[in-house]
Amino acid sequence: MKKIIVTCITCLLVLSASAQGRLGIQAGATFTDLKLSDASMDKDMFDSKTGFLAGITYDLKLVGPLSLNTGLFYVQRSVKEDGSATGDPSSTDRFSSIELPANLKFTFPLPVVNPFVIAGPYLDCGVSAKAGGKKLDYGDDLNRFNYGLAFGAGVDLFKRIRVMYQYDLGLSDMTTSVADAIKTKPRGSRISAAILF
Repeated sequence: MKKIIVTCITCLLVLSASAQGRLGIQAGATFTDLKLSDASMDKDMFDSKTGFLAGITYDLKLVGPLSLNTGLFYVQRSVKEDGSATGDPSSTDRFSSIELPANLKFTFPLPVVNPFVIAGPYLDCGVSAKAGGKKLDYGDDLNRFNYGLAFGAGVDLFKRIRVMYQYDLGLSDMTTSVADAIKTKPRGSRISAAILF
């Protein structure tokens, strides 16, 4: 895992040396919901809680106003689990992962302020998870790798500061339990800011 992360960061740094790419440091807050296949359980069991994200963002210019927006992020998604249905106390569940996005970015070239929209897939690699006050194991309880689609919009100010909103649509089932027919998919939004170099 560490070797993969170091390799990805090294590649981003090498690419940033090109005039066609821009590197930045990005951080922000996440707001997560867990989408269950049994819709009647969504609001009863889980409430959104604030998590966080931090990492490196990279824009690779393609053609005209189009660019590839990628990077490497540490993302923590948090929800509050209501245990009243099972007689357990309420708890905060946290799912942490390393995220690799691959967004197509369209920028509107205006003076000073450059609005943009993004859309594309992302891949999550789980690094730690805790639910109901207990640590969860990948393979036994959770799938380590998950994927989804991201949609967002934002602005680049003076070509140095970025503020953006993003919605994450998880498409894969986080859980591995065969006996439990309920599929769990993370959905949510994030607000973040970046400093570009």
